[in-house]
Amino acid sequence: MGDIDVNVAAASLDHVQSHLTAPFIRQLVSDPVIDTALEMVDRYALRAYDALQLADCLVLCAADGETYTFVCSDHRLLDAARSEHLQTLDPAA
Repeated sequence: MGDIDVNVAAASLDHVQSHLTAPFIRQLVSDPVIDTALEMVDRYALRAYDALQLADCLVLCAADGETYTFVCSDHRLLDAARSEHLQTLDPAA
């Protein structure tokens, strides 16, 4: 096995980084997100981080008036997202 050339490694990392960040939206956790996450825990018995992920999407949709696709492979979380009328995508399907 040989070493990867530094320039090839850097270019590969840049490519992966641009691929991962381009189609995603980052949103800070705020009081409305936390409040919505608590509702999701009560409504669907979700784990805390799952509830935060769902709440982030719901709050973003409400604030922007846009429809975003909720992406995950956890079936319980996907069911909760569909119950909240979100479009969903399971990348493992």
